[in-house]
Amino acid sequence: MKYINRKTVGGGILLILLMLIFFSKTIYTHRLPQITGVLPKNGALNQQEIARGTAQWADTESLYAQIGGKVEEVLVKEGDAVKEGQELLRLSYSPEEVEQRLRELKDSRTRIKLDLERIRLNTAKTERYMDALRNKVFEPDMPSSGDLALLDAEIAKAASHLKELEAQAEAGEDVSKEELESARYELQRLYIQRDNLIKSQEAARRNAYKTLEEQELDRRARLADYEDELAAIKLELSAKKIELSALAMQEESYKEALQEFSENAVLLAPAAGTITSLPVGKGEQVTEGMLLAKMGVGNRFFVDCALNLENNFVGVGEPCTLESASHRATGVVQALTSSAEGKTAQVLVEEAEIAAGETFSVTFKKSSDTTYILVPNGSLNKDNTGYFLMQIKRREGILGQEYYLDRLGVMIGESDSENTVIVRGIDFFEPILLRSAKPVAVGDTVLLGNEADFFEN
Repeated sequence: MKYINRKTVGGGILLILLMLIFFSKTIYTHRLPQITGVLPKNGALNQQEIARGTAQWADTESLYAQIGGKVEEVLVKEGDAVKEGQELLRLSYSPEEVEQRLRELKDSRTRIKLDLERIRLNTAKTERYMDALRNKVFEPDMPSSGDLALLDAEIAKAASHLKELEAQAEAGEDVSKEELESARYELQRLYIQRDNLIKSQEAARRNAYKTLEEQELDRRARLADYEDELAAIKLELSAKKIELSALAMQEESYKEALQEFSENAVLLAPAAGTITSLPVGKGEQVTEGMLLAKMGVGNRFFVDCALNLENNFVGVGEPCTLESASHRATGVVQALTSSAEGKTAQVLVEEAEIAAGETFSVTFKKSSDTTYILVPNGSLNKDNTGYFLMQIKRREGILGQEYYLDRLGVMIGESDSENTVIVRGIDFFEPILLRSAKPVAVGDTVLLGNEADFFEN
């Protein structure tokens, strides 16, 4: 009976211990922050940015007053759609003013013709100077060889005289020592004089060639100046010819206006389109060249969109999608400009249903051509040493296996709306912290909610 009681008591104690261990582990794990892990992956960045912009005409026509007059009637208003050839404005002109303008044009043509003649004369004169300079021959101013020949003759004469004296002395004739010394000295002097003359002539030749080289360089420089002057003259000549042609066309237009003159002239739409600006009103006086109307034509529109300054995936020529309340369209990035505030993408869209002033949501998308190591944006942390991930690791604890967080320093690259490129720091794809129910720090023991995704039980 006692044996049975001891066994029963022992079994009860063991049961109690097991229950205590179970409840202790349960209480311990219940207190731990529950986390969700994720593995880094290989993949491409899918970059996207959505911006807004308003459609504006890409092609416009501006209509100007040919001569001064008065606006008698305005037949359209801003925003009106017009057909090609439709009447826009009626204006009144003065025939006397047209005739005065014709006289002024005639005087201008006369002045330009005089300018053309002056330019032609300057051209001919410059070309003559250039021809003369090209044909000019420079010769070196060489020293004369006559001086050296005369000196050689004197040397020969002195040498003969010395030889004669030496022969007389050897024959016992009356020749003084002083006379012999004088003859030798004279011959030596003449040789020295000859050496000095040769040296001076060589120096003169070098100077002559140097002068010749300088003259040639000067000729080239002057020719280059003349060529520049001639090019400028020809440019001026071309400009004057264009100006003369424009005056002739303007004069012809005035003559036609005078021949067909009626007190009222009509301004017509040059193409089908929409009136975007009418800066004049009925009864206003207009001057020659004054803007009367502006209109958008065709079905091409520009939509300017503000982008983030960090955006580096949108480029010229890239397609994008435009969407408004009524329809969708596809556009192409036509231009990119940057400023301190950000970037602006100008999108060109060609669509007949679009109206100027319509607002669009513009979506820019691009997938990278390269595969990267990616982690979710929410898994990244940053402190004063840089970016890091919290790596989930397993170890043996007092109640069995447990999970804890370790710091993994990384260098990041580009990112999209979901993932960030890891440039350096990840060698093996081990689980990292994605989110946690409570604040956690490196070294904390945690409860991994999706441990079956990474570790065997």
